[in-house]
Amino acid sequence: MSHAQGARMMAASDRSATLADFIEALLVMLSDSGTSVVLNMVDPGFCKSELLRERTWPWYFKLMMAIAMPLLARTPEMGARTYIWAVTAGSKSHGYYVEDSELSTPAPFVDTEEGRRLQVKVFDELACILNSLAPRIIENI
Repeated sequence: MSHAQGARMMAASDRSATLADFIEALLVMLSDSGTSVVLNMVDPGFCKSELLRERTWPWYFKLMMAIAMPLLARTPEMGARTYIWAVTAGSKSHGYYVEDSELSTPAPFVDTEEGRRLQVKVFDELACILNSLAPRIIENI
C-alpha cells in the first residue's frame, strides 16, 4: 500500500471518528436539555450500491471490489434493516452505536481525552457553519 493510499484510508477512518465525536457532543447537549429525542449512530455495514460509480478508481481497486462485492457485501435491504431496527429500538438505543441490528460501541478513540476535545471542536465548528446558514439553529436543538 502506498503512502497516499494509507493516508486516504486514515482520512476515512478519521471522518468516521469525527462523526462519532459529533454525535457524542450532540448527545451531551440533548441529555442536558431534558428532551425525549433518541439519537444513535447507525452503521449499515458494507452494502452493494452504486454510490461510488462516478469516481475513477485504479484497476486494482476495481478488481478488489469486483471480488469483494459479491462475496462480502450485503444487499441494500439488509443494510436498511439496521436503520429500521434503530428507529424502532426506542430509548434503549439512545446514545449507542448501532451495527448489525444491535447496540454496539464506536471506535475506542471516541472515549479518550483527545476524542472528547475533538467532540467539542467538531461540534463548535459545525454549529458555527449551521448558524451561518440558519441563524440560531443550534439554540433550537
